[in-house]
Amino acid sequence: MSLSIGKNGPAVSFGEPIGFMTARGDVRALIENMDKAMYRQKLSFYPHLAWFARASALGRRIFVSQRTDTYGLGLFMAEIHSEVQKRSVSGSGEKPISNNGQSMLDWWLSARNSTGESIPVREIEDQLLMDMLAGPDSISLMTTNLVFLLAARPYMLKRAQKEVDETFQTRDISIAWPGYDECRSLPFLDACIREGLRFVASSFPRRRCSPEGSAFFLDGKLVPAGTSVSSSASEIGRHRKLYGDDANDFNPDRWLQATPEQLRLWGSLDVHWGFGVRKCLGKHIGSMVLYKSLVQLLYRFDLELEEKTTIDIWSFPSSQYIKLRSRGS
Repeated sequence: MSLSIGKNGPAVSFGEPIGFMTARGDVRALIENMDKAMYRQKLSFYPHLAWFARASALGRRIFVSQRTDTYGLGLFMAEIHSEVQKRSVSGSGEKPISNNGQSMLDWWLSARNSTGESIPVREIEDQLLMDMLAGPDSISLMTTNLVFLLAARPYMLKRAQKEVDETFQTRDISIAWPGYDECRSLPFLDACIREGLRFVASSFPRRRCSPEGSAFFLDGKLVPAGTSVSSSASEIGRHRKLYGDDANDFNPDRWLQATPEQLRLWGSLDVHWGFGVRKCLGKHIGSMVLYKSLVQLLYRFDLELEEKTTIDIWSFPSSQYIKLRSRGS
């Protein structure tokens, strides 16, 4: 069985899910084309290709997606445009009609500034595209990483399940719908999630360009003006000066044994969700999904890797499949 969690992002954005879970698979080839879109994004990491796509008409025609495309991001753009058009009430100023009126799309369409102007539809569609791609895919990746890390270490998995079981048995946590704060109150589970986010970076390096003018020194290294400088959650998370000689080991107990000073230092250098004004706006929603999903998975299922599955030092599994068996809870 393949594991895919977090595809409920459209439910927050549109007020209703696309239907991946109901279909138990892909819908309108959207997941398939997300993979194609990610491949094109990887190509943009090469400076010459990035310049070609940005600065030439031919490059934009080849690499920049349009909603008329029959593959890649174009399918998502067409899906979003169709839904926005259905919800829009042109020029009336009335609240758009949807199933519940509480989605992000509803709020954006009904928003008006002090002069009565609405948000341009193009901006709304651009934001929805980010919601559909970045949010759900990132949370799916984070949750899948954690599940594989625990399944590869049965003794840790049993310890986490015991903690969840005992908390359910004492009714310290709601069985049907455990709350976010309840899930975060489980010490070992919380440590597993913190360690998983440290151990496996599911975000791209964040690049910034050094300001024009004179060069400057950064940590003793000369940085010429106009140089691309990035922070890597992967490098920071495995840094031995921060996490010790076992930085390349998955060890949730480091978070339970750390001093308050260590926790503050690790927190100040955690760039997994971004940093400062560029921090992910969906961090709290994503974190909630991550905690609640893992609690339910551990309570209801036993997790087991396939016999031939191996996981490398960067936690990339050789297979995308994992065995889930009901615990009869």
